[in-house]
Amino acid sequence: MTTPAPWTVVSHTADDSVPAVTVAHLMAWLDRDPRVDLHTVLWSRGHNSPQRYDFGRLANVAEAHDVFPAGLLRRVGLSRVGGVLAGRAVRRTLRSVPAEGVLYLSSAFAAPVLRYLPAGERTVVTHLHGIDREAVPPLSQERVDQIRAVTDVWLAVDEKTRAWAAKAWEIDPDAIVVVPEPVDLSGANRAGRSPDPTRLRLGIRGAAWFRTDHTARLVQRLQRVRPALSIELVWAEVIGSPDHLAPLLHDLERLGVSANLQLPRTSDEVVEAMDDIDVLVMTTPDDDSPWSVHEALSRGVPVVGFSTHGLASTIDGAFGMVVPYLDVVGLADAVIALHEQDDSAASPDVVRRREELRSRDVDVVGPRLLALVEDLR
Repeated sequence: MTTPAPWTVVSHTADDSVPAVTVAHLMAWLDRDPRVDLHTVLWSRGHNSPQRYDFGRLANVAEAHDVFPAGLLRRVGLSRVGGVLAGRAVRRTLRSVPAEGVLYLSSAFAAPVLRYLPAGERTVVTHLHGIDREAVPPLSQERVDQIRAVTDVWLAVDEKTRAWAAKAWEIDPDAIVVVPEPVDLSGANRAGRSPDPTRLRLGIRGAAWFRTDHTARLVQRLQRVRPALSIELVWAEVIGSPDHLAPLLHDLERLGVSANLQLPRTSDEVVEAMDDIDVLVMTTPDDDSPWSVHEALSRGVPVVGFSTHGLASTIDGAFGMVVPYLDVVGLADAVIALHEQDDSAASPDVVRRREELRSRDVDVVGPRLLALVEDLR
């Protein structure tokens, strides 16, 4: 039997943005594969600020239980969690990484780990994401040169990122393979399901403490055009206290639906609620990379949002609809259209959604990634 290859997986951030969510599914898949010895899993801490990564502020998620990805890793089956490590402890962990095998960087922003790794013969895989393409300020030229010098396998999550890397980083486009962000479809894939025509259960990702949230206006519009429809709401993020939603709760009470609002207390409860919603609605333009969107998409739940949203290109078309900012009427119409579409005949949108989801299934992405790496070993 072939000896399993050591893998070190490094993701770019410990917050709830992309690719922190989707890469967890890949890590859990690698951990189960007999060809892989998942030696350690590391995560750069902090928000999407290039300066933070240049400083090398890292945490070992395999040892951290107080940050979002640790809970996510437990949920997808990776159970090695314990106390918190940072600073020197992380550098010691990095220095114990095997001198051979595979180093998988889920983003170019994970590059600071390179300075702490012991010398060795590794196959380095760099998976470029939107955060690499859209970073402000962009990654320094010194860091780009460093990554280019060590990367053996270039991956990009989509054609847009591939074209950007070829132009901005002067990488041969033929050397960049498009491998989408993985999702786990082992659970209930609800793409193409038949909804209850009398009940609409909405996941809401908003910012009710800001004036830019339009949840109440959306509900009001839905009540006007579908008065017989029973509307239920799930707030698709964890709220520390209901007091944070006081303005929204007041408006929902006026509309008669405050009793139909579910407020999950943990990320796990948010995920469980995703299995029973018809549409996820982004009611604010302020959140660029909500993990709840990717959790919804992995279940085949369509997403509706404003065109100003950072994920507009992801959710438009097969995965949902986008409308111009402040077009609450359009937002409501999109929700109704997705809820009431006739899926019995497998419409082109539903077929495309299913095909797109299957192409992102971790059981498809994982073997493809291993095959790409093996070709160079």
